[in-house]
Amino acid sequence: MVAAVHYYADLDDTNDLLDYLGQSGAVELRVWFPYDEQSAVVDHNRATSFGQLAVISRELGRPVLIRDERDPALRSNSTAGLFNRLNFERRPDPTTAVVDPNRSPILYWEPARTLAGELFPGSIGSQADALRGVSSEYERWVHRVTAWVRRRGTPVWGLRQSKVRPDLHIKNPFLNTLYALPGAMRLLEDGQVGK
Repeated sequence: MVAAVHYYADLDDTNDLLDYLGQSGAVELRVWFPYDEQSAVVDHNRATSFGQLAVISRELGRPVLIRDERDPALRSNSTAGLFNRLNFERRPDPTTAVVDPNRSPILYWEPARTLAGELFPGSIGSQADALRGVSSEYERWVHRVTAWVRRRGTPVWGLRQSKVRPDLHIKNPFLNTLYALPGAMRLLEDGQVGK
């Protein structure tokens, strides 16, 4: 993702994030792939049972969908163009639409999860190649949301060795900075494993 933050969260942390998202206006959650305008909105209480969600702000607008193989978004040489092509090719059927992140003012969210004493990271941000290319309001929203996670969280993993917590049991294969939101931080400090 171009602009994203990676984090650990427990259920209370996730609810706090959803509350924060709703403070700037009404939002709805939908399954990112395959995206279906006719499907039910994902209930906030069930959000962590989904792997990839679209967070849609009603103030900023609906996602722009790719429905046809002639859509210019499929011919773009950008990173988003590559993922558009991959998603378009793996659609479950020809009537399924694909979200175009370069034209859609929505957040891409992978909710963090806790299972059997282990924490699995989540992320939230944008898959657009250029945030301002979607809109300046969208760019501000993405930055506000990712900054909220950084402000509330504690860095527990990443390239900055001075920020890594050697006392925590974290087994993470990537180099991105990982933040632990308050509830997740307590779980990590109590000995749960961050994956």
